[in-house]
Amino acid sequence: MRHITYKLYQTEEGPFEQMAADIFDACHPEGTPVRWVLFGAPKDNGIYVEQRDIARTEVLRRFGTEAPVFSYVAQAPCGGGLTLEVHEVALEETEHIHYKKSGDTRYITVESPQAKRLFVGGVQGDVSGNSFQQQAEEVFTKLGTLMRQEQLPLESIVRQWNYIERITDTETSGRQRYQIFNDSRSRFYRQSTWANGYPAATGIGTQAGGVLIGLDALYPVGKSSETEIVRVDNPLQVAAHRYSQQVLIGNKDSLLAEKTTPKFERAKAISYGDEAMVYISGTAAIRGEESLREADIARQTIMTCENIEYLISAANLRQSGMSVQKDASLSHLRIYLKHPHDRPTVEHILKERYGPLPIIYMEADICRDELLIEMEGTAYFQIFNKI
Repeated sequence: MRHITYKLYQTEEGPFEQMAADIFDACHPEGTPVRWVLFGAPKDNGIYVEQRDIARTEVLRRFGTEAPVFSYVAQAPCGGGLTLEVHEVALEETEHIHYKKSGDTRYITVESPQAKRLFVGGVQGDVSGNSFQQQAEEVFTKLGTLMRQEQLPLESIVRQWNYIERITDTETSGRQRYQIFNDSRSRFYRQSTWANGYPAATGIGTQAGGVLIGLDALYPVGKSSETEIVRVDNPLQVAAHRYSQQVLIGNKDSLLAEKTTPKFERAKAISYGDEAMVYISGTAAIRGEESLREADIARQTIMTCENIEYLISAANLRQSGMSVQKDASLSHLRIYLKHPHDRPTVEHILKERYGPLPIIYMEADICRDELLIEMEGTAYFQIFNKI
């Protein structure tokens, strides 16, 4: 399994069960599906739970015990009813796939003499019964149990998706929801040293669903493993985990000395012999640690693209320790838009820069009120003179 392939599907609007059946019917796997992420627009948490359970049941009906990990994300697709993002892998002869459960969370491991990979989706707390703080703690407790069950260190997490209901809302305590999540994540991450950097990650708003997490983890096996994991910084941006207190919004937790920072790297690169991929974290129009304020969607889009392009440039990858001659090539993008009507402007800019790149567009709140767009994705490159 050298690469992960990303496929994108979309349906017209209609009754949820019909949309789910149509979009699932459209999937024709060429490899082994390891993750399905379904995006929809439930009006509240009651409808969200109902739709999530319908979709999850349908996935299990189609795949049985060999189902991909599944997440239902309450983000309205821009210009459609439902959107489905499918992650597939091509297994090699020496690789063995296992479908497992930890409590109510399904996950997949792929093991070989070189490495152990982990795919997790749909890690969620009690959306209907618990407070936001309780849900955040519950999710990380579940993740900790799962990682211990697989005997994997936390620093093996290379990519994490954090979906946060009403991410910029402020609780009665004066604490912003994103800050509450960051405090919970920081407490969880303290169990590891993170010598090779935090995961690549996205923290993005949803309309419902409380706290929902998915992740990819990778652990090289043995001293002779050809698998290498490298954090990738971006000199154009301050590392998120080094943000000053001034850019963190809301009150601090009374039990903490200060507000904790978002614990993620701008990207994580993984090489397998002479091939490599980059997980690109959620990226926005931020230079240093300051947002590009009072800028329209076109300017924010261009700056976000510039940030990503420099991040995956050959010069920056070399600075990160990768032996590479050419810039990495984007393979797909997810676009999060605060305002769906901005899609035509963004789509025009991205087509001019990247051509027919697979892209999906979702409506979502960004972690700072002034930001109109956030992007994430993956890219691939060749290692030069790998010995």
